[in-house]
Amino acid sequence: MQNICKILPKKEEKQIVEELKELAQKGELKAQLELADANYEGDFSVDICTGNGRVYCSDIFVFKDYKKAFYWYQKAFNQGSKEAATKLGEMYEQGKYVSKDLNKAKECYDNTLKFASTNGNI
Repeated sequence: MQNICKILPKKEEKQIVEELKELAQKGELKAQLELADANYEGDFSVDICTGNGRVYCSDIFVFKDYKKAFYWYQKAFNQGSKEAATKLGEMYEQGKYVSKDLNKAKECYDNTLKFASTNGNI
């Protein structure tokens, strides 16, 4: 299926972020990771599929917020996400939002391997 993209106006970007938050709060793993990455990096691109089959792509810029990134990575980690385990390890290793703790970083990295062997790619 071909990916049709449309750059969304700012008012729609805010709506996308709110919808992602709602999905993430409901436990949607991909939404949790998307929000975590956005807050970690300061921006993100999203592909949103609407009910009528349209796909929208948008680059959305947010302020870096390691506290929010940690929160969403932790939620995703609790669901067995290897990506979240890696990012949490990086945050502990580099002392981003949390105190630098190489032991916790190693635990997270170890979980990355564990999650990869049991859960696949996410």
